[in-house]
Amino acid sequence: MSIMGIDDHSHYYPSFFKIILEPRHDLYKLGIPIKFMTEYGNDLSDVVSLKIPTGKTWIVELLKENGRAWFGDGWHEFVTYYSICHGYFLVFTYGGMSRFNVLIFDMTACEIEYPLDPQINPCPPSSSSKEYGMLALVGQYKRKFRTLTREHIKKINSYQFENPCFTSIIVFAGFM
Repeated sequence: MSIMGIDDHSHYYPSFFKIILEPRHDLYKLGIPIKFMTEYGNDLSDVVSLKIPTGKTWIVELLKENGRAWFGDGWHEFVTYYSICHGYFLVFTYGGMSRFNVLIFDMTACEIEYPLDPQINPCPPSSSSKEYGMLALVGQYKRKFRTLTREHIKKINSYQFENPCFTSIIVFAGFM
């Protein structure tokens, strides 16, 4: 008999954390733990989404080499936007389909107050078929150029400011 579903692993989402220790490196490229890559690396595409509690989602390149991986293009913009610096603690929870939910803790060991962008109004996923526009945009770049460049990622990340409903759900079904 399990107490309050403790033994129920049907809702388990794998997580890992990172402490920003090397600001010169971690603020531009952040490594993903090897053990996490061993378990879930085959499920990850070369583009991932990072979603924070306000619903804002960032598109970030995933660089893979010899069983290791790093967040690349798009990561520095994410770090800059949330003023992440030396000593910050980030928790990444993998939700499948190359999507991560991210919690950011500052040096007080408390979760940060996430900036609310006044241009972004949360839209219910069913409110518009435009929520698939981000997927279409990522797919368009991938089909045309076979990979996403830094400029493509910047365009995709800025696109959400013009189209707030895209921040509610991003699906990468076509990229696995």
